[in-house]
Amino acid sequence: MTVVPNSSTSSIWPKVFACLGVVIVTCGLKNYLAVLVTDTPLCPYLCPSMFPSELHFHYPLLETLFETQRWVLEQPQRLADGLFLDPWNLTTILLFSPLYEELVFRGPMFLARNLVPKYLWWSIGIGLAAIFALSHGRNGLALLPLLVLGICGLWLIAATQRFWPAIALHFLHNFFSASALVYHSLSLSD
Repeated sequence: MTVVPNSSTSSIWPKVFACLGVVIVTCGLKNYLAVLVTDTPLCPYLCPSMFPSELHFHYPLLETLFETQRWVLEQPQRLADGLFLDPWNLTTILLFSPLYEELVFRGPMFLARNLVPKYLWWSIGIGLAAIFALSHGRNGLALLPLLVLGICGLWLIAATQRFWPAIALHFLHNFFSASALVYHSLSLSD
């Protein structure tokens, strides 16, 4: 007997917000763990940062994918710059980035959700979530919230049989991250 998930919109939003809560808690956990390892020999490997040159991984296929991702996400920014809009355009972060990244990293899983066995679907999906985390150019503990975001998006697809909840989760995550950055930059300027 196959159980069909309740996929009404009113039942989907609580799942999206529950996943957002998990991702936010993971961000806090990442910060807490980073403080714990700050003065240890593990810090160069675990402390959240952009890829240091000595830790940069060289995988040509992944680099090609990441360069394509950067190019696609730069195009709306270039259009905005051409229209004399704010060069640090939140539209790219809030709309284009979640849509593009979900299409690339969770889109294949949405299409294959009924075509492959569950264990294989989850294995491939978690692998894509790891590639998604790496595509953001972070290392160490900074990968953890991105990995959890990818896995939560995957779970939303499995639980709702819909693709838009993963995009909504990604949008909300980017919204809160961008809000925190804007707030932090404004508090520094005071």
